[in-house]
Amino acid sequence: MASAQVPVIRANGVAHQLFVDGRPFIILGGEVENSAASSAAYMAPIWNRLQAMGANTLLLPVGWDQLEPDEGRFDFALVDDMIAQARRHDMRIGILWLAAFKNARSTYAPTWVRADSGRFPRAVTAMPDHPTGAFTSTRAPVLSAFAPALLEADRCAFAALMRHIAAVDADHRVILVQVENETGILGDSRDRSVAAEAAWRSAVPQPLIDYLIRHADALTPELSALWAAQGRRRSGNWGQLFGRSPRAEEAFMAWTFGRYVESVASAGRSVLRLPFYANGWLGPAPGEPNPGDYPSGGPTAAMLDIWKAAAPSLDLLAPDIYVDDARAVQERYARADSPLLIPEERFRAGDLFWALGRHKALGQASYQIESARPGSRLESAYKMLRPMLPVIARAQAEDRISAVLLDGEEVQTVVLGGYEFTVRGADAYARRLRLDAGARALPPAPEPRSEMIDDTSAPDTRPFGLIVALDANRFLFVGEGFLADVTRHGRPAEIDRVEEGVYVDGVWHPGRRLNGDDYGRFVPKNSVGAAEVRLLP
Repeated sequence: MASAQVPVIRANGVAHQLFVDGRPFIILGGEVENSAASSAAYMAPIWNRLQAMGANTLLLPVGWDQLEPDEGRFDFALVDDMIAQARRHDMRIGILWLAAFKNARSTYAPTWVRADSGRFPRAVTAMPDHPTGAFTSTRAPVLSAFAPALLEADRCAFAALMRHIAAVDADHRVILVQVENETGILGDSRDRSVAAEAAWRSAVPQPLIDYLIRHADALTPELSALWAAQGRRRSGNWGQLFGRSPRAEEAFMAWTFGRYVESVASAGRSVLRLPFYANGWLGPAPGEPNPGDYPSGGPTAAMLDIWKAAAPSLDLLAPDIYVDDARAVQERYARADSPLLIPEERFRAGDLFWALGRHKALGQASYQIESARPGSRLESAYKMLRPMLPVIARAQAEDRISAVLLDGEEVQTVVLGGYEFTVRGADAYARRLRLDAGARALPPAPEPRSEMIDDTSAPDTRPFGLIVALDANRFLFVGEGFLADVTRHGRPAEIDRVEEGVYVDGVWHPGRRLNGDDYGRFVPKNSVGAAEVRLLP
């Protein structure tokens, strides 16, 4: 049955949430490897696998090169198959528009674009042959964001895609759209083409200056420092307002790419008003300290305010997280003007729980989801979470949810519903008890297998979970590997009942009642589980 309600991100209580078919929707997602979606036959078995895994959303690339192989001639066969398969498997789609820019390169631009350097000029950088991926001697094309013809061609193609989706997707299988992918410049802090040089010497656009003035007390620390170092000027060219350092040039490129993406996004939104976002390659990062080591001008944490000023048609700016300290990244991207979505992430279930509980995130997608090992921790988490998503969404809106994520011997304190929960890892607690009792430490556990097929990287084994206040003295615990002491007003609280269970279609189905040796254990040690915990008033 077709729905008249187009997906939208809007305020709901204390949270901003994605609404699909008029109800809050949390993304338990996966992004396929970039080339997977270029073939419907290759994708065919992946849909079943992802459905069985418990995912509800698949992020799928749509490459400009396949969509418009010849200028003005469009081929929507792959898009139609994506929508049909999503409908068949009762899943939703996020479309990734890989067009002029993908990972700071232009390899998804059509041949007719890349072959015409007069009409579609290349960016000019200090390192034009900056290596990409494993092929250090292979040059990847980088088009210039200052080329009007490129922007117009990109806009036309994107608008055509949105027009087609509007025509064929009556039940809104497509719920959000990413515009371009990890934009920026590699090998230099800015484009040094003739058009770019002219723009660099030009006056900083008034809308950006107005934004700086309006948000002067809340700018990112990096941007605030750049502006302050030049006396917080209210007019002048880029060098006069921000200086002439690589960081200043990064700000210049952030405005350039932000405006480019805004123009493409606005062309699409004039046809179909779906939630739109841009994703960012993080930086600075270990081994990538300077703009150009990471894509200069992309929506990094430091440049979020410039992107917000440049691209008002975007609903949010999203981090692609491949660093260990995901919590710090989430903290910076979860803003009042940009709800948290993580469109690319490693297989780290704990990061998802932290995002949902601490930042009321819209959801998360792990990259190369088709490579998930059957029975992985992430799969277990998805299967446990999916039937309880309505409960989590309501708790987010009503500020009745928090998260647990523990590194090593870390102890966390969660205050919720008038109670204080002191949370520690079950293994860490057991080791400490043995040592305090004078017993020999347990031998290290066998190294667990990677969560991905044909991958040898160590999986994430941190204790994690959600705590949800269900009513005055009843709480839902879901997760793995942690223990919790409970106090109220500084005094120990007494547990009345602990009941394992699962949700089925949003309704709690109780299992074992835990007591005796299991008294006080709210979640399993080595698997993802859930329990309702009732405390004596």
